[in-house]
Amino acid sequence: MAIILGIVGLVLVFLTCIGGFVGIGGIIMAKRTEEEIARSGGMLGGEDKAKIGRITGWIATILAAVGVLFWILYFLFFAALFTSTSAISG
Repeated sequence: MAIILGIVGLVLVFLTCIGGFVGIGGIIMAKRTEEEIARSGGMLGGEDKAKIGRITGWIATILAAVGVLFWILYFLFFAALFTSTSAISG
């Protein structure tokens, strides 16, 4: 499940900002899965899938944070640009 959430988070990060939240879900699920595998004493497998889910979850979360930061800076830049332009012409 963690790998699915991580990959879906990566896809959604390019479409919406929801990808970061899905990526966080992938990180949490991967952590729980890794703990469950460790408690099983080697009876359960899937450690690689949990690790991939954790990595893709982190990537999705970081990309979403960078995207949000980009949009904040974008709007601040244009707000400052239009404010200074209107102050000069007014």
